[in-house]
Amino acid sequence: GGSVSLGFSAINDSTQAGGNEVTIRNFSVNLSPSFGKAIKPDLVFGYFGSVGFTSSQLEQSQYFSKNKSNGYQFGGGLFLEKFFPISNRIAISGHLSGGANYSKSTSKFFAQNVETQTNTTKNLNIGISLAPSLNFKLSQKILVGLYANDFASIGFAKGTVERSGPNTNPSKSEHSNFSASTVFNYGKLLQDVSFSFRFLL
Repeated sequence: GGSVSLGFSAINDSTQAGGNEVTIRNFSVNLSPSFGKAIKPDLVFGYFGSVGFTSSQLEQSQYFSKNKSNGYQFGGGLFLEKFFPISNRIAISGHLSGGANYSKSTSKFFAQNVETQTNTTKNLNIGISLAPSLNFKLSQKILVGLYANDFASIGFAKGTVERSGPNTNPSKSEHSNFSASTVFNYGKLLQDVSFSFRFLL
C-alpha cells in the first residue's frame, strides 16, 4: 500500500502597538509520499520521501525594517514494519526507518529598504528510528495507525551558517553532532504522536 500527506499553512497578520505596525506573513507547503509492499506475511518493506518549501516575512513600520526568509527541504529513506495482529481489525506493529534530509534557507535583513545582512543556513540530518504503533483496519483498503515517534532514535546532524552583507563581516560557522534518545529520555511515551491513513492495494 501507499500514502501521501500534504501539509499547507498560510498566515497574514498585522498588529499595531505604540505607533509601530508589525506585519507577519508565513507560507509553507510539504509533500510526503510513501509506498510499501508486503514481502512476507505481516512484514512490509517500503520507501518514503518528503519535499517542502517555506517563506516568511516580518515588517516593522516604525523602524523601517524588514526580514525575509525562504527555504526548502527534501529527503527520503527506507522502512521495515512488522505487524502483530490482535484481531481481524486491530494490530500492533514496530516501524523501523532510516533516511536522510537536506534543508537550505536564506534570510535577508533590510533597514530603510537597504539590505544589511544575509544569512544562509544548510543542514543535513541522517537518522534511524523505531516507532511502535497501534493499527485499526477501517475497511479492506484503509488502515489507520497511531505512532509513538519518540520511542527510540539515533542520528547525525551537520550544518553550516554563512553571514554576509555590506554591514556585516563575512563569516562561516559549522556544527555537527551525534544524538541518541529513547522514551526514557523524554519521560513520557506520547509526547510525539502521529496519525497515518494508509491505502492498501
